[in-house]
Amino acid sequence: MIKTVALQHPATLLAETLAAKGYRVISLHEAVSHRIYTDAILYSARRAETVPAFHSGLETVDISVGHRGEETLGDTLPGAIMLNIAGLHPEQVAAELEARLRHRPWRT
Repeated sequence: MIKTVALQHPATLLAETLAAKGYRVISLHEAVSHRIYTDAILYSARRAETVPAFHSGLETVDISVGHRGEETLGDTLPGAIMLNIAGLHPEQVAAELEARLRHRPWRT
């Protein structure tokens, strides 16, 4: 099954690399506005060690989001993998994404 990945800027070398590896790459805007299910959302945020201490409370972290309990049966697909790709090269991102998708418990 083809995995769908959302990127903030899908017209990049990373998008080309992921598409060459068989991923469907869409924009984050498209995923949100059209409510398209994604297997992963790739974003770029500075890591805590690179920002001053007063910014550390705003730091985005890598998380996997599950589904909410109040959703209906048709909406019970688990959430996408959230992956911070700051400072990684396209091949590193692809390797990390493949590892995360391979090891997630709700794998489809």
